[in-house]
Amino acid sequence: MAAVLLNRLLRKELCIEGFLHLSNQLPDDELEALLVLLRQRSAEQQNLKSSGRKQSLPETNTTVTAMRMTLKSRHNFLEATALGQVSLPDAIQQCKTMCDLAAGLGLRKILFDCLALEGELSVEERFELGKTIAEYCQLRMRVPTVALVGQPPAVTGLGARIASNRGLPVRTFVDRQTAEEWLMCQP
Repeated sequence: MAAVLLNRLLRKELCIEGFLHLSNQLPDDELEALLVLLRQRSAEQQNLKSSGRKQSLPETNTTVTAMRMTLKSRHNFLEATALGQVSLPDAIQQCKTMCDLAAGLGLRKILFDCLALEGELSVEERFELGKTIAEYCQLRMRVPTVALVGQPPAVTGLGARIASNRGLPVRTFVDRQTAEEWLMCQP
């Protein structure tokens, strides 16, 4: 878990606030592992600086970027913005992180903006995503109200309907303003 948190922070998939919140929930042994990883990373950066070399990113053969998310705490809701190429494993992991952060901050509302997502999930994957996230939230007894903003092909509303049918209050919108207005009216 420590390595995953650090990698997500370094890839800018997780903001500092989210990283700090999630790292505070780590058991002592994993927190120690995280500190070791941070020290190693710091030493690597110092070695690069002292050698005069610039750090380069690994080359890839594709321009498709994995799904990533920015999370921001607003006055009384969490604002989550997803971008990149949608995939079921990424979507499940990002949604779990989003729900955990909202709960950790004591927020019961989430504005989830998926307008910048690319690609699409199959019908079976959308079903699995809605089912998995609803069950995840219910098992932790943290059920946020979610305003989902998106358009086809990335967002069709099917996953939201599946989650809603399983007790997660979620509604799909095509624009942020309408979604935020609806979210503010929710208890």
